[in-house]
Amino acid sequence: MQAVELLEKPDSSGDLDNLILRLTPPLSSPANHEFTNAFNTTCHRFSVPGDILDRFFGRFSVGSKRKLKTEEAKMMRSRVVNTMFKWLKTNPHLIDETVIAKLRKFVDKKLRTDSFFSSQINTLEDELTNFSQYEFPSNIVRKLPDRFLPFEHHPFSIVLQYDEQLIANQLTLVEFDIYLKIKEMELMNQAWSKEKYFYLSQNVVQLILRANRTSFWVASCILLQPKVKDRTKLIQKFINIAKHLLDLNNYNTLMGIVAGLNTVSISRLKLSFGPVKKNFTEQWDQIMELMNPSNSFKRLRTSLDEAGPQALPYIGMYLSDLTFMEDGNADEITKEDGTKLINFSKHFMIYKAIGSLRAYQLSAKYNLQKVDSVFNILSDLPSLLEEDLYQLSLIREPRDATQ
Repeated sequence: MQAVELLEKPDSSGDLDNLILRLTPPLSSPANHEFTNAFNTTCHRFSVPGDILDRFFGRFSVGSKRKLKTEEAKMMRSRVVNTMFKWLKTNPHLIDETVIAKLRKFVDKKLRTDSFFSSQINTLEDELTNFSQYEFPSNIVRKLPDRFLPFEHHPFSIVLQYDEQLIANQLTLVEFDIYLKIKEMELMNQAWSKEKYFYLSQNVVQLILRANRTSFWVASCILLQPKVKDRTKLIQKFINIAKHLLDLNNYNTLMGIVAGLNTVSISRLKLSFGPVKKNFTEQWDQIMELMNPSNSFKRLRTSLDEAGPQALPYIGMYLSDLTFMEDGNADEITKEDGTKLINFSKHFMIYKAIGSLRAYQLSAKYNLQKVDSVFNILSDLPSLLEEDLYQLSLIREPRDATQ
């Protein structure tokens, strides 16, 4: 590996040699853990495992190419092995039989010759066994039925039957369970937006589908009420549920409720919204202002920053950020001499955005009691489809209806 300049900023661009050097700096320089995590998270976007391994192997040989004391050389090589091991642990989905074969060859030829690396050999051997057993996610994704989502209970009965706080709690538990399962790899390369890649982003896709189902469920609950006074009652109950979701810092489900009350089939119901009490409309206006997407969800971001360690962030906001970062930044930077460098600042931004979305997976969990009967119904969110909802809306309140 040729000598390259060691850059200190974690988002600085460079070629692959430079990035590997920054991963494994000389013993006199501390490793930059934020850069290491960013590299391990995004490396598959700009390189392939075989090339990265070759750079690690070259870096391992640094002791024989420089005038280092024996112990210093061993410590430097140990740092390289530990860094490579962390990279492997972060990316089991990238490890195939070819990579495993290269690793075994490296272990046999470079590590077994020195007892200094015996503990690292055992660790690597264990992981190589695990890598060979890694199962890639199935490409089966649960899809919405063609016409109606099946339900045993009327989709509005649960809202009328139970307290709004209880419903908000159970909705939060359902979606937080899905959120906890999201992995870093699911948020790469906009896999959630391309149906053929849904299998790479199953939990993200599930939350997206659930947002749509939440909005249809809200609309169904309201429109399946034939009387104006009952539709008004449901609207007020959903505003109350939204308020409880906000108190729980559950912005993801909250956005589903907001979308439901703002669907065309519901927002046109002037007779149903007319009798809504002032305290509910004021509360709703505040929620609408908070969830307004203008200025890149400025108010929502501020609220989330102030929410504390326990929250369920609105995933759509982060997916928009990631899409903007992906589409708005080049993968490479060309220097004046024509040399192409990896635009690591782009990958670093993506790493930071993913970290922000997943931060609440590592913080305080919701201490809410699960009520199975309610939880199970709200897991399915039965509803009518969009075209059926609009037709039912016209039946409930025909155009120009006055009563």
